[in-house]
Amino acid sequence: MSQSHAVGVSKIGDQFPWASFIGTIGFFLIFAIILCIVYVPSRHNFRIDQVRIDERLAILAETQAKVKKAAYSYAWVDEKNGTVRLPITRAMDILVTEKNKPISVPVLGQ
Repeated sequence: MSQSHAVGVSKIGDQFPWASFIGTIGFFLIFAIILCIVYVPSRHNFRIDQVRIDERLAILAETQAKVKKAAYSYAWVDEKNGTVRLPITRAMDILVTEKNKPISVPVLGQ
């Protein structure tokens, strides 16, 4: 008497064994139709010609030069307040020197 479902009630899979297969195929067909309606007409044929490549390479070279200059040279950030920009290597040297300084800890009771 241990039936998995009640008497008189049958599973859909028992009546329609191909229902899930047809449903899956239907889902993919609907997805393909929506894709064709929405995506395909809005897609552009982008061609990148040599002029555009050269423009992008020039912008890249300019940006890299600015970054290199900012990373490896001294400059005033705010001359009025005395704020300077240091090269990365010099900043690391200062940081290591500051971290290696001995710490003077006050002794309690003296």
